[in-house]
Amino acid sequence: ATLPKLNAEDYAYAVTKNATCTKTGTATYTYEKDGQNILAATVTLPTLGHEWGEWSVTAAPTAEATGTLTRTCENDPVHTEIFTLPKLDKTNYSYAVTKNATCTETGTATYTYEKDGQNILAATVTLPALGHEWGEWSVTKAPTYTEKGTESRTCSVCNETETRDVPALGLTAKFADEVEALGEATTRAEKFEAISLALTTYSGLTADERTEVSEAYATLEEAIEAYNSSSEAVNDELVSATQLALSIIASTVATMSALAAAWFVVKKLF
Repeated sequence: ATLPKLNAEDYAYAVTKNATCTKTGTATYTYEKDGQNILAATVTLPTLGHEWGEWSVTAAPTAEATGTLTRTCENDPVHTEIFTLPKLDKTNYSYAVTKNATCTETGTATYTYEKDGQNILAATVTLPALGHEWGEWSVTKAPTYTEKGTESRTCSVCNETETRDVPALGLTAKFADEVEALGEATTRAEKFEAISLALTTYSGLTADERTEVSEAYATLEEAIEAYNSSSEAVNDELVSATQLALSIIASTVATMSALAAAWFVVKKLF
């Protein structure tokens, strides 16, 4: 008798060995004739081939090291494929800034890799804060001899302003300025006033401060000597000199040079 062509209607079909992704399988066709089951044919089933899932990052790449992609076969999870990602750069990857860094806050950027038609986020990196671009310091409040001042500067990127204190000039600066002003005094009365101001300031300096202004004090002594050696007489200075001497002599004479003390005690009294 002639057997029909193999088909699922005329034959009993049975898989005897399942095919896998990489190995063939087998199946049989059994024909029934006069109550007899006849094995008509054994056929080879082709390999299934891999049914790969999507790539996923299993080790993120960096600028210094490669990374890895992995995907798994949906037919058999034992089967996996690994791909080495190149080091991060802007040639092999699509680079995009997702959050801009500011002067004080970090930003973020992404590196995306295209593989088998799939766009894969390979790495997200942190962008360092930019830091301020400070302009020059400018004085917003000038210091005085006794009070501190302030100065500020502004960032050219974000316009943030930073302010800091400027120390007070101090009595040493005041004394130096007063000694320098002696050169501007022309009349005898102006010279008397200028010398008196400088001596009064000097009396309030500490020992260390007096050492600091020793050169200026030498200039003052020269001015006092020149003033006292002048032959010009101004009688109405007697009262001013006496009052000044009485007001500060108690706290001053013991700590000043002999020449300066003499200014308070004997100036114009003879």
